[in-house]
Amino acid sequence: MFRIGLGAVPFMLPLALQEGLGMSAFQSGAITCASAFGGMFTRVMASRVLRRFGFRQTLYFNAALSGIAIASV
Repeated sequence: MFRIGLGAVPFMLPLALQEGLGMSAFQSGAITCASAFGGMFTRVMASRVLRRFGFRQTLYFNAALSGIAIASV
């Protein structure tokens, strides 16, 4: 069920943006396209960051950054 739900996100996100937030089809598509490009960029950068800093140091930094972001809200 999780895999099905995760696979449906690219199809359901534009619909949710249009129906739920009242965006036009162009605005919804632009956000979805930016998300796809961001995912591709992140995938490329993640391997470089892990090679450069290692998994443990990257995990510590990410946990600290996430904690600061949550605490700031």
